[in-house]
Amino acid sequence: GRLPEAIQAYSTARKLVQEGDVTESSVLANLFISLQAVCDWVSTTELEPSIMRLLEMVMRSEGGVRLGVLPFHSLMYPFSAHLALRIARFHARTHTPADISRPFYSLSSLLS
Repeated sequence: GRLPEAIQAYSTARKLVQEGDVTESSVLANLFISLQAVCDWVSTTELEPSIMRLLEMVMRSEGGVRLGVLPFHSLMYPFSAHLALRIARFHARTHTPADISRPFYSLSSLLS
């Protein structure tokens, strides 16, 4: 894909999103994965504290907050096996099979 553009977009979004905002976890997670794809280890290391802070905050919440770190992505982060299992269990509790099978977008909207 267009990773440099994605990294720039996620970096800009990170500046615009307020700390603790619902979308912050998705922005950080996608930025982290994109930086890993281009082997920018310095930037990924700098993001780790923010990701861990946000992850703990979201995992403690009992509300309907969606976590931006997917269970299979947790294997790409410097998380312990215990934390990866907690993420998977969190998703199992908060997502139904219908959530998983429903597309996030309509194919017709992409083609028009």
